[in-house]
Amino acid sequence: MTAQAVGCGRQDVAERATRNEELRREGADATKGLRSELAKLVVASTMQSLGEKKVTWIKRDEKTTHDFEFLGNLASGISASSENKDIVILLTSTLPGKDQTQLVMVQSNNQDKAKELFEAIKTVLAGDGKVVKGGGAKGRFMGKVEGKWGKAEDLKVSEIVEKVSYRVHSTKYKADNQLSV
Repeated sequence: MTAQAVGCGRQDVAERATRNEELRREGADATKGLRSELAKLVVASTMQSLGEKKVTWIKRDEKTTHDFEFLGNLASGISASSENKDIVILLTSTLPGKDQTQLVMVQSNNQDKAKELFEAIKTVLAGDGKVVKGGGAKGRFMGKVEGKWGKAEDLKVSEIVEKVSYRVHSTKYKADNQLSV
């Protein structure tokens, strides 16, 4: 680093660089803590509205939580908190714009149900010309979808969730299987 780049005198460069690194670490720790708190709030909100559902869909569209780590924290929190240990949790994180990568995660203690839902979503989106890259095992399936995600994709995924819900509990649920947080 040069004194001009950090905006100080030559004698203060080492001190300023050390302080900048400390501030960067503190900021990263604060962000991690806030993301953890946000995940807890989303899980609590989901648990309040979950009821007897066997399949739940959480839609995210926030850039700061657009990663598999955050989605995994949500899925794990819901799985751990739910009385129904075979609940199938679908999480989508979509960002506006045509050149964005969208994220899809399906998690359940019942690996067959999770795989069925993930494969159905891959198939329906592939029919629309979208490529879903990814896979999974042990009840957690993750994929990335290239391209724009809009109302048409939401509707198709909603139909899949409804079909899978019907097969899971043999009584049809309305489209309220989704929760937008």
